[in-house]
Amino acid sequence: MPAVGAPRPFTLPATETYTLANGLRVTLIPYGLTPKTVISLRLPVGNIDDGADVWLSDLPVDLMREGAGGRSSAQMAEAAAAMGGGLGAGVGMHQTSFSLNVLSEHGPAAVALLADVARRPDFPAAAFERVRQNRVRSIAVARSQAQGQADAALAAALYGENHAYGRVYPTAEQMSAYTLDQARAFHAARFGARGAHVYVAGQFDAAAMRQAIEAAFGDWAA
Repeated sequence: MPAVGAPRPFTLPATETYTLANGLRVTLIPYGLTPKTVISLRLPVGNIDDGADVWLSDLPVDLMREGAGGRSSAQMAEAAAAMGGGLGAGVGMHQTSFSLNVLSEHGPAAVALLADVARRPDFPAAAFERVRQNRVRSIAVARSQAQGQADAALAAALYGENHAYGRVYPTAEQMSAYTLDQARAFHAARFGARGAHVYVAGQFDAAAMRQAIEAAFGDWAA
């Protein structure tokens, strides 16, 4: 075996963090040589906010990908693909995230698309039943597998079923009872600038990105 060489020098990139007037934080991280930019929006909302309505926070995020800012899901996917990337979204226990990985020249347009998704979802009624049934099926699959059953049992034993940490899955009946109005109300109550954080990493024009973020998120209600 060859001897292990000395580690290469590595310097963390200098970052810039600032806050918009409405409370939204922004961190710019110039890094790398590839002309790609990752834009990520993180919001302090997740399954911890479901209360007794387990997975209610997942439903609006699923629907937000079905149409926003007057564009259909197909049109949003085409727009993201034209920028060289794809839209990602996910809900965790304490955080919801949206992200786009695009060619650097499309960074400002990607910010605008993320803002449409987060701020102006269309919540198309025609997609609601399909989205909800997809969740019902995913619950059935998880509950049929040993790992899913073990996760649910362990969480309930550790935290009890009266705490969000102890409620891993809703029942199929519970998910089937959720309504489009509940999804809309959850979004209206929980999604806003306060506590939100936009991260931009990679190669980008910092001045153009600052301008795009201000234009897209500057008037978002706290």
